[in-house]
Amino acid sequence: MRKEREYNDHHRCPRSRYGATNDLNVETIRKTTHDAIHTVFANEIFPEQIEKLTDMTSRVLLPEIQQELLQRLSARDIHDPTQRYKE
Repeated sequence: MRKEREYNDHHRCPRSRYGATNDLNVETIRKTTHDAIHTVFANEIFPEQIEKLTDMTSRVLLPEIQQELLQRLSARDIHDPTQRYKE
């Protein structure tokens, strides 16, 4: 019986979302951590993850802080790869 790999390559921006396969986008992490990330976030990119976390924590965030986070995230088209990493 073959032992399951303990580590996986994780794409910060998923390949299904046009993420590159290079050192800037790929990191090696524990398989259990990788599985947990995909259980919670599926193939969402970072701004979508932040939006989900903001929604999940809306009970503990002040409404004005939640609104500020959402405004910053929606200031860009997160589906346009040319806008993802601009300041």
